[in-house]
Amino acid sequence: MSTVDDSVAWALIESSPDGVAICDTSGHIVIVNRQLELLFGYERSDLLGQAIEILVPAEYRTAHLRHRHVYVNESKTRAMGSGLRLEGVRRDGSRFPVEVALSPVKTESGELIITAVRDVSERVSIQNELEEQRMKALIAEDRERIARDLHDTVIQRLFADGLTIQALLPRVSDEVGKRLQTVLDDHDDAIREIRTTILGLGRSRAGESGLRRAILDVVDQAGRILGFRPTVRLDGVLENRLGPQMEGELLATLREALSNTARHAQATSVEVEVSASGRTLSLTVADNGSGIGPDRIGSGSGLSNMRSRAHELGGSCSIERRTVGGTAVEWVVPLS
Repeated sequence: MSTVDDSVAWALIESSPDGVAICDTSGHIVIVNRQLELLFGYERSDLLGQAIEILVPAEYRTAHLRHRHVYVNESKTRAMGSGLRLEGVRRDGSRFPVEVALSPVKTESGELIITAVRDVSERVSIQNELEEQRMKALIAEDRERIARDLHDTVIQRLFADGLTIQALLPRVSDEVGKRLQTVLDDHDDAIREIRTTILGLGRSRAGESGLRRAILDVVDQAGRILGFRPTVRLDGVLENRLGPQMEGELLATLREALSNTARHAQATSVEVEVSASGRTLSLTVADNGSGIGPDRIGSGSGLSNMRSRAHELGGSCSIERRTVGGTAVEWVVPLS
């Protein structure tokens, strides 16, 4: 390269941001630039005269040699391995993703093949991260769909069936009633387990938190049995303050209290209040019905279940006859 033109050409090759290897038609390297040395960890003298396959992983060299012969016969400027993930192998044996472009050039001494090699590790890393995020989004959508189906279909049917069975209890014999009550207790356990699964799936409902939506769903279902919709007051921050167990027990207690009202109270109005204030979660269900009798305040599996749920969480549950008429259930547990 003694002429001015040769000097300019060499300066351009040497200053290229990509690694450049120029080979003859037999595939042997005749020129390399500094960037190629840096990419592959070789000294220039180690590469000159070597077959270009030295830069290709061993298991691909035979195929690369075959493709190279085809290219020499039909040489034109193009990207190598379009649509494939190509790898280069460094002197130390480590591999990295590359992008390769080939270009033939005619010279007085014959045809040469210019191979430009670019390290695309950063791009591939970003693409892999984007793909991982895409897969996570797809999984999240599936979890959301499963949770929505469980909530909107399975739980609602179970809850409606439970209310129907509870409405039948006063009309059957004591022996049948006890058996039905056992079924209802198992039924409540199943609903709690499903709700825990839903919470574990990370369900979200547009515009409302999962717990607030679930409370309103329980009230709506009870309203169909009562013949009117109870009024609801939700006070304080409920989102992300209750664990799955506490949410499940709260909803089960609310269902139990509303079911008792539907079965016994003959009420025309019911007020539901859920409050998370400071370190305490409280649920109050008050009606204007006939009022619970003194003989029933400490009895009944439903009332016992509500108390047990509170005690398991370190709280308390009281059922009282209101002085203004009707019954009030107050369920209070500490917030962790």
